[in-house]
Amino acid sequence: GAIWISYIGGNLVRLENGQARPITAADGLPDGGTCQLGMGTDGQLWCTKAGTLGTFQGTRFVPRTNIPAQRLCPASQGGVWLCNFTTLLQYHADGHLEQIGNLPTDRPNVTPTVLFQDRSGAVWIGTRNGGLFRYDGHTIRSVPGLYHEISCLKEDREGNLWVGTRGDGLNRLRPAIAEVVDLATGVPGEAIRSVAQDTQGTLWAISQQGQVIRRENSGWHGLTPADHWSERYAQC
Repeated sequence: GAIWISYIGGNLVRLENGQARPITAADGLPDGGTCQLGMGTDGQLWCTKAGTLGTFQGTRFVPRTNIPAQRLCPASQGGVWLCNFTTLLQYHADGHLEQIGNLPTDRPNVTPTVLFQDRSGAVWIGTRNGGLFRYDGHTIRSVPGLYHEISCLKEDREGNLWVGTRGDGLNRLRPAIAEVVDLATGVPGEAIRSVAQDTQGTLWAISQQGQVIRRENSGWHGLTPADHWSERYAQC
């Protein structure tokens, strides 16, 4: 029930029962930099400051690993998501650090301002000069149509994402009911006669010409003799 307050100058204060207690180097907190905090689903309070990621045990800071990160947010499966400039990383609960990828942007001086994981597991990255990005577990994509400077993100009980901007007011992103899979997505041909999804989540389709194609992380691919497939005219 305590409130933790992080100041731009780097100070950190814990407020409980009307009493404010500064958290300092005597509590293990590193010197320098602004303190970023995030409460995990398991009640673990995470903190990154001065290139060090750690957790709090009571009011004692316990370092986990050294990594520069401007923003963090708790991961639903444990650990935290981190953003180091244009690089998205995940620090797993077992201590494994995974580099997910880079934000697809050619804008200069893109600095992360906010990280947020929604109920579906997608991770949203708001930035100061590059707008908003979304990581769906496979790829990081830019969200079009939003202002370039994002200040805050929040999800409501209906699954809408509210996006606060510094210059273009408040925006609401609503979940799409349907996704159009057309030539722009790399599918070889718009005429499809059959489609199915397997137990691993892979999408399979048969083109009008009878070619068997499947969608992978890198796009759509047709089966060839290299895949031990020699039939030319599949139907379903």
